[in-house]
Amino acid sequence: MTEVVQSVSGMSMMYFKGAVVELFGAGVLERGIAQLDPVMRAQMETTTAVAWVPADTLSRAAELWAAEAGVSPEELTARCVRESTRRSFGTVWRVLLYFTTDEALVARAPLLWSRTRNAGVLTVELRSPREARLLLSQWRTTLDRQLLSIAVGFEAILEITGRPHARCAYKRTPDGGSFHLRWGDASIPERTFPPRGAASR
Repeated sequence: MTEVVQSVSGMSMMYFKGAVVELFGAGVLERGIAQLDPVMRAQMETTTAVAWVPADTLSRAAELWAAEAGVSPEELTARCVRESTRRSFGTVWRVLLYFTTDEALVARAPLLWSRTRNAGVLTVELRSPREARLLLSQWRTTLDRQLLSIAVGFEAILEITGRPHARCAYKRTPDGGSFHLRWGDASIPERTFPPRGAASR
């Protein structure tokens, strides 16, 4: 049986590319794409909303965009995930989710995952008010930076729906990754990033 190429939705990719332009400029986007190998470059240039783009292609593109922008790949990934998540949630969705209970909002994470990724299984356990544990399985080849993008996405969804001070810690597991999500606590430290050129995976 052929293994599924772990991918992100074309719509997510389009939002991410738009975020790169918004935050770092069209030149950064174009120069980074031009440096990709021919297969990856074609995937980036022909993306449609209904397509799937290999996650490794986005990861490699993020490295090149970061180099062009003069920031670490982690910083570019986090900033662009926040911006692209904001773009993907229209005003109506934000209002509806604003009035949804915390429990119901977090419980929808697996559904949101299935719409943006073609593989992996996400499960959620609400451990206490304003705290949840999420487990990603069946994604054995995930990179630390890909886990970062998922964690920041969780944070962004909470924050844009009126739940401030969201922070999601993550770690890799043999079958994917685990996430510890907290929100509503002003004492939670801000996320920091390694400097440009620091070793990353």
